[in-house]
Amino acid sequence: MIEMNKSTILLTIIILLSSSLAGCISDGLEDNSIDLKVEFSKTSGTIIQSYTDGELLSNENVILNFDFSKTKSSNSITSFGIEMYDREYLIESDEGSEISIEFSNHGFFHLNVYAIDENQNIENMSIFIRIEQTIHWTESNTNNPIPLRIESIPSNDGKYPEMIEVFSKVENPSIISDFGGGGQSVEFTWQIIDRVDDVCQKKSSQVEDGESDEWETIHFNTYEDHDLKIIYDDGQDNVNIEHHVSLIYSDDETLPNV
Repeated sequence: MIEMNKSTILLTIIILLSSSLAGCISDGLEDNSIDLKVEFSKTSGTIIQSYTDGELLSNENVILNFDFSKTKSSNSITSFGIEMYDREYLIESDEGSEISIEFSNHGFFHLNVYAIDENQNIENMSIFIRIEQTIHWTESNTNNPIPLRIESIPSNDGKYPEMIEVFSKVENPSIISDFGGGGQSVEFTWQIIDRVDDVCQKKSSQVEDGESDEWETIHFNTYEDHDLKIIYDDGQDNVNIEHHVSLIYSDDETLPNV
């Protein structure tokens, strides 16, 4: 009889403890039960700028979209947001569930993405974005080429580009005068110059009338701005110039999930 009473008491205690623990666990989940799901198809892009004779003709920024529509919560979601280094994007849940961000500067960016419910519970996650930049630069019929400024320092004071890629072409267009004569050859030097006017890289060339030459190189000092210059060494004929300069980052961004 005594043994049976002990068993009954022990069983009662176990049931009471189990009920108490279940209540605590359940309450903990309900207090912060936001299931944050954000979908994004792109986490990288390239800003493209086009210049003609030193004037900016077009600028194509990068726009990335973030969809919060699959986020769930036991409480009502009130807002979605994204924090960046210099600004914050916030949208009320009754106004929509997608946030678009336009990037106008190259860099490696950290986004703090979050959702808030009616009880001020917050759930967040990190997304890393890689934005590169390419400059397309052309000059026509010039014998005094304009330096191209390469601004490699990121505006967010974050990770620097991994490298600068340079492709340049100089054409000495054929000239036929009224007397049947042709143009002359042009001797010049490509130079990448740092902020104290030291020459980091260079290539010299001679281009005959009607011919062209190219220079393709990679520069790894991205911790300061540079100038890409073409210096005339000999000759007076006008030339046509085309540059493609790209700021390249390591591909450490968050992978797209859709």
